[in-house]
Amino acid sequence: MAKKKETANYHVKDLVIVRNTDWEGNVKYEVGMITNIHYATQLTNKTYDIRTEAGAALLYTDVDVKKSKQTIVSSITEAWLENGGTNNM
Repeated sequence: MAKKKETANYHVKDLVIVRNTDWEGNVKYEVGMITNIHYATQLTNKTYDIRTEAGAALLYTDVDVKKSKQTIVSSITEAWLENGGTNNM
């Protein structure tokens, strides 16, 4: 049996770092707060709704998906939280 990849598990009101790519291909890393969780089904992965510091709403955001235009970066989030994780929210 194939081993399932262990992904980070977040809760509502958790702060995360989100990688967001705009239309021109510029990559931005933003702090966001989890506002809603969409639990996994047989056809979909667990996803999150996020509100960023800038006020943008990101819906159905996956964790650590390399090809995604918007994704939660768990490695950067973990390092940021270990360093104190201050923000303007």
